[in-house]
Amino acid sequence: MEATSTFVAGWFSGVASILAGHPFDTIKVRQQAVGEKAHLLTCISTTYKHEGVHGFFKGMAFPLFSIGAMNALYFGVYSNTLKALSYLRYGDKNREPNNFDIFLAGCAGGVGQLVVACPTDVVKVKLQVQLEDSKFSKVKDVNKASFKNAKALVKQVPHITACKKSAKSFYVGPVSCLISIYRRNGLRGCYKALSLQFCRDIPASGVYILVYESLCRQMSRKDGSVSAVATMLAGGTAGSISWGIIIPFDVVKSRLQADSIEKPRYKGVLHCARESYKSGGARVFFRGTIVCVVRAFPVNAVTFLAYEWSLKVLK
Repeated sequence: MEATSTFVAGWFSGVASILAGHPFDTIKVRQQAVGEKAHLLTCISTTYKHEGVHGFFKGMAFPLFSIGAMNALYFGVYSNTLKALSYLRYGDKNREPNNFDIFLAGCAGGVGQLVVACPTDVVKVKLQVQLEDSKFSKVKDVNKASFKNAKALVKQVPHITACKKSAKSFYVGPVSCLISIYRRNGLRGCYKALSLQFCRDIPASGVYILVYESLCRQMSRKDGSVSAVATMLAGGTAGSISWGIIIPFDVVKSRLQADSIEKPRYKGVLHCARESYKSGGARVFFRGTIVCVVRAFPVNAVTFLAYEWSLKVLK
């Protein structure tokens, strides 16, 4: 029953977080994956001008359905690892853990969720960097002149793909994208940049849950309970801090995952990092930081509030 409650609560909190933060995530990915002119306001205005509100929610369907599994894996592995560590150290799995054990358990949770998180990110990023002009996107047969105009429209944001429906590189949805990636590159393509995501998610997951648990303890009432406001403050702060410390990894990961399948620009992690540094200097590795950190606060505030509330209801 506890495992079922964790999964349902994780799914519910995941859906809530996706709905709250996906528009910010789309802008963040486009800033990180493209050229030097990908300023925050440029990305926002270009996306809205050519795709409307729909453009900010591009690539949301896949993470919307997979986030439940990711959250269930993360919180499930975290909870069980924490109990195992307490039992090994003190012989009592219900004893209050120390901060180091919380960090280790959080890292273990980060490893567990990668099975779902990496292919989800690959699909999400591919769809997010695919720019489609809403003025002609619904027309089945786009003539060459229209397509040239579309590509001209996105020159201000280099490397984002201007697409027409008949183009092979155009993904009509997450399933189409995943199938196309698998056919071309197999499982390796679905788990592109896994090593980098491994380095990104493990320490971030540990810091994430450690900050949350520590703040909850400090803001708890005399009876040990934590208010909804405190839960949201702790969750939001944990999210912003954990994302803020891994931006360079996230930039390189986004660029690798957004890279063309047919004609890849980057040969690997180090090559991507070197080329990114050559084109934009050290500051390129911090592109999207503002959007990412700002987005992380409400998203994770909602995540923990929904998770804690769901657990209480289910129990």
